[in-house]
Amino acid sequence: MSDIEELNDKAALTVLREYIQSEIELFNIETDIKQNMDTVEAKLYRGEITNAEYERLWDAAIRHRLLERDRLEKRIPMLKSLLQAWDRGENVVIARLEMPD
Repeated sequence: MSDIEELNDKAALTVLREYIQSEIELFNIETDIKQNMDTVEAKLYRGEITNAEYERLWDAAIRHRLLERDRLEKRIPMLKSLLQAWDRGENVVIARLEMPD
């Protein structure tokens, strides 16, 4: 195996790991939103927070999670593209896999 082939295999594995991790994170964001909703609603029903606090906490949690989801949704097409290039036999050498925010 040549050095290029070895680098290509390592790069493809890196891309695949990153892709899978991004998909898992997307799922976790959806799960976190549901759990946050359940927790905040429980506090509201127990009288631990006011309606105004409930709305503020809920809006902040949703905004934060939506920003995370947006970042990941932008990242996944790039990762899919790299995997497709690798499948076509192209050299996919990655020195550093980093996405801008």
